[in-house]
Amino acid sequence: MGNIITIIVTHNGSRWIYNCINSILNSNLKIDIICIDNFSTDDTVDVIKSNFSDIIIIENNENLGFGQANNIGLRYAIKNYYDYIFLLNQDAYVENDTIYKLVQASKNNLEFGILSPIHLNGEGNRLDLNFSNYISEYKCGSFISDFILAKLRKEVYDLPFVNAAAWLLPLNTIKTIGGFDPLFFHYGEDDNYCQRVLYHGLKIGIVPDTYVFHDRSQLVKKIDRYENLVVFEKSFKVKCANVNESFQKNISWEIKEIKKKFFISFLSFNIFGFLKWFKFYSHVKSIIPHTEKSRKINEKIGSNYLNG
Repeated sequence: MGNIITIIVTHNGSRWIYNCINSILNSNLKIDIICIDNFSTDDTVDVIKSNFSDIIIIENNENLGFGQANNIGLRYAIKNYYDYIFLLNQDAYVENDTIYKLVQASKNNLEFGILSPIHLNGEGNRLDLNFSNYISEYKCGSFISDFILAKLRKEVYDLPFVNAAAWLLPLNTIKTIGGFDPLFFHYGEDDNYCQRVLYHGLKIGIVPDTYVFHDRSQLVKKIDRYENLVVFEKSFKVKCANVNESFQKNISWEIKEIKKKFFISFLSFNIFGFLKWFKFYSHVKSIIPHTEKSRKINEKIGSNYLNG
């Protein structure tokens, strides 16, 4: 099957980490595990060390975010000649044959740069709510129809995005795409990675007879992207760093929208709105160079962000 390593990024995950790691150790394949802890302030590290003495654990002295912590694990995987890397969230668990089936599907479908199982909720009695949005007929072809109509299922269904709670990455993906972009601290890094995978001619897929249990909140709150500067910056970067779309067109649209809100506030004598949109505009101008630099790097093939 090839050498396989699972990378688990942890941060204050003591309530999940035992079951998460144990699910990997119970797999019907030999799978190494490396945990990258993002400066947990609970007993996550103690739980790992006291129960899993053979697991490699790297303790960061600050929270590097999801992407940059995973990059530490990806560098380790490359250095130690692993053939497959499985990224698993600390609050997720797999069945004993999940990774085996993903690797088999990868061997049979080399055009796929990312493969993921079906994401269920923590109890395994429903689809994960966000995941259910990824597999609509519009995004994932005949996936739902094939299930409902009991048709012969494909080995892999391609789609434009699946979140990084459970990703199988063949080494070729890492050598082609690289690691996670440091432009993103937390959230948006998997959107960006999927954009880059598609840009470089690889596919993203889900394997229908494999499962991961994602023990997270199943409440989806609709967020206004202009709610605050933090939320807006994330959505701005995801959109404008997308190497599949026009940088200038997206930047122009974003600035136009902010200017519109800015002048509406000015004309209506809304001083708080005026100051808010001026702050948004100034911030956008400051991050445009970083976003443009990111795109130029991501358009290139290679182990980007993993050298050094």
